[in-house]
Amino acid sequence: MRVAVQVKFWTSAVGNHAVQEVVAAKALYKTDAAWVVTNSTFTEQAIVLAKANGVRLIEGNELKSMAKKK
Repeated sequence: MRVAVQVKFWTSAVGNHAVQEVVAAKALYKTDAAWVVTNSTFTEQAIVLAKANGVRLIEGNELKSMAKKK
């Protein structure tokens, strides 16, 4: 499985632009999935846009949980 990933290390919530970038990358590189990963959180608008485009959002708390499982 090929995944386009947009990673943001921010102190504020990640917005639409990151979702738009990964949607474009998914189409350009013909990947199977698209994810945006951040140490922070996402804006409501980014969450809505991600759902509409099938983008997986991974925020800080989930990322920490994933790291602990390793």
